[in-house]
Amino acid sequence: MVLRKGLKHTVGTARERLLNSGACSGCDLRSARLQGAHLIGADLRDADLRDADLREANLEGADLSGARLDGADLQGAQLSNADLSGSDLRRADLRGAVVINAYAPDVRTDGMRFAGADLTGSHLIYGGGPN
Repeated sequence: MVLRKGLKHTVGTARERLLNSGACSGCDLRSARLQGAHLIGADLRDADLRDADLREANLEGADLSGARLDGADLQGAQLSNADLSGSDLRRADLRGAVVINAYAPDVRTDGMRFAGADLTGSHLIYGGGPN
C-alpha cells in the first residue's frame, strides 16, 4: 500500500499507474490481474504482488528488488535480466518461466514451483536466502 500525503492507492489505481507509466515502486498490487502485461523494465521495487496473476507477463529487465511475490502466478512469464534481489518468491509458481541471468541474491524461495523454467545464470534456486 502506498501512502502519499495521506492518500491510499487502491489496487485499481496502482494497476493503472503501472500499466500507464511502467513504474509502481512500493505499490499494493495484491491479487492484481496482470496476465500477459508488457512490463519490460518496470520499476516494481518493494511492490506487494502477493497472489498476483502475472502469467505470460513480460517483466524482462524489471526491478523487482524487495518485491513480495509470495503466491504469485508467474507461469510462462519473462523475467530475464530482472533484479529479484531480496524478493519473496515463496509459493510462487514459475513453471515454464524464462528467468535467464536474473540478479537474485537473498531471495526467499520456499515452496516455489519452477518445473520447466529456464533459470540459466540466475542462481535462483540455490542462491536464495533462508526461508
